[in-house]
Formats: sequence, C-alpha cells, structure tokens
Amino acid sequence: MPLLALALPALADTGPEANSNDCSQRNAYVIEHNYTRTALDFTINYTDRRNGGTIVASDHVGEIAAGGQSGKREIPDAAKKLTLCDVVNHTRAVGNPGGPGGGAGGPDDIWSGAEHDQKFEVLYKDPATGKYVQQSIFHFLALAYGGEEIPFLDFWFDTSGDGRIDANDHMYALYDIGEYTHSGADSLAALRSRFLPGQAVDILNGRIAGIDGLYFSTTAFTFDESTGYQGSNYSGRGFGVTDHTFYSRLPEPASLALTLAALVAGLSSRRVKRPRA
Repeated sequence: MPLLALALPALADTGPEANSNDCSQRNAYVIEHNYTRTALDFTINYTDRRNGGTIVASDHVGEIAAGGQSGKREIPDAAKKLTLCDVVNHTRAVGNPGGPGGGAGGPDDIWSGAEHDQKFEVLYKDPATGKYVQQSIFHFLALAYGGEEIPFLDFWFDTSGDGRIDANDHMYALYDIGEYTHSGADSLAALRSRFLPGQAVDILNGRIAGIDGLYFSTTAFTFDESTGYQGSNYSGRGFGVTDHTFYSRLPEPASLALTLAALVAGLSSRRVKRPRA
C-alpha cells in the first residue's frame, strides 16, 4: 500500500513542506486525551530522519484515566539537543471499560492489552531528486499554524476481526500532516471540526473517504525514499477515542535578536587584538 504525498501543490518546493526542515524546533508541546471508558497508558516517542524515523527520545506520559487528559507535555530537556523531527505515539489499554470486569461493552470500547501506534510525519517530494524526504512536524506546524493547538483524533479498530478491540489488536495509523492540512491551507476551524471525539468512521483500503493524509494499517508502516510509506490496508469500522493535540511556534523575533546579539558579542570577545605599531 504505497502512501504517497500526491496532494502537494505544484509549487510545493516553496511551501511549508519544503521549508519545514528544521529539526531543532523546540517551542512545542503535546496534550494527550483519553475519551474511552478504559485507562490508557501513553508514550510520546520522538524520531529523527533515519530509516523512516528512528526513536531518539521518549516521554512516558503514563496512565491516563478514562475520560481524562494529560497536561502540556513539553519536549524533555534531555532531548532538546537531539535531532527531533517527528513523533510516534504509542498507546496501550491497561484496564477494561467500566472497571476490572468490563461487562459486555460496546463496539467502541477498548479492552486491556490493545495497542495503537500513530505516526505523525511531514512527507515532502524533493523536485530535484524525485525522492521523498521526511521533514519536521514541529517546524511545519509552527510555520502554518504557529501558536495554535491542533487536535489529531486517533481512530482505534478491530484488526483481528473477533468483534472487539482488545489484546489481539495492534493498530497502526499515519498522519501525513502536510497532506492532511493541504499544505497548511486548511483553516484552524476546519481542522478542529473535521473529527469529533467519539466519532465512528468507515475505513476502506486504509483510508477515510474524502480525507487526505490519514492512513490505517494492520502492520507497522515502512518508509522508502522512492515510494514513501507502505503498510497493510485496514478496512472496517474505526472509533475516534483518543486525541493527540500538538502546539508549536517559531521563536519570538526578540529572542532571535537577543540570540544573534549574544553570538556577535561572543565572536567579538574572541578576536585577537593586533599589537599597536
């Protein structure tokens, strides 16, 4: 299942996808939401560009109770000097709906042991090489929607076909944020209202009809610079029961000026004075 950035505009080489290559963007945070009747354990994994995204740092958010949310999870201090481009969220059910026994439950209930991995990427096709390049989601969001919180609903689904979402299910989803936001052209209102918590959707061949840049797989996604991402198409019902909200902004101009001034001062102090004749 090739997942290609086909929705990029003709001038994408001058748009946010092309320019969002700064993987040192650090003015960012993530908020995790749990809309299920089950306690969930969240981990935010930060990745670089190697091999389709190698995990270089992790933030174990921990258990979030049913109907709860995390605080603002900023990039850990220990990771701020690393090359951080994208995010893979890992979520695991650590309880049953309504308590230890769980009762009968409904089709949108999540049972202990179910796991979900969701990749957030910005995929850009370099017109000079024809190769796909992974850019920085934080830089892209800062350029396109700087200073605003953008929710990305997480759809869970029954991969095993046994009638419920439980330990037999490990789900995979991918947001190509550039394609999903149409190169940042979509309004904040449109993004925030596109999906609602608890919404059920039909997924066919790994896609939701009419929605670009969102893909669902029953196996882990793999990346190839010639073809983009590939996975194993899921078809069936999906339930939007968790949410990852991203915030990112560019440094304030004053901060940039201060940084530049400090750099110039530092360079000046290192100059070797010539002896007077």
